[in-house]
Amino acid sequence: MSEPTLLRLRGHISPADREANPHLMLPFDVSEGVAALEVAYSYTARGSREPHAPPDNQIDIGILGPEGTPFPSERGFRGWSGTARDSFRVGARDATPGYIAGPITPGRWHILLGAYKLIPAGTDYEVTVRLIPGA
Repeated sequence: MSEPTLLRLRGHISPADREANPHLMLPFDVSEGVAALEVAYSYTARGSREPHAPPDNQIDIGILGPEGTPFPSERGFRGWSGTARDSFRVGARDATPGYIAGPITPGRWHILLGAYKLIPAGTDYEVTVRLIPGA
């Protein structure tokens, strides 16, 4: 692997999904030779602009390594930033504040989305994961 690999994870979270489980786990696979993960996410945030309308959507984000399922578990936990950030990096030697640096172990990782607040229509989300190869 010499060039970064880009993964896109897209979907919709409804109030019924949140009721069933407020934590959505999005799996993705990491192969040998990956030195860092760069993650960014977005979601449809705005509710109605009318007075007394429901609040905006608020979706938190975090990440679990391959040792970290089922959630919640301390094993494999590599970080959480809630809605404070829309992107983060986890690498062998460095990580965005709120995340834990360390080896990028091959296996099935999970992006963790927390459906903190949802308007009745729910929200569409997109998560991009860049798998950065080692030197």
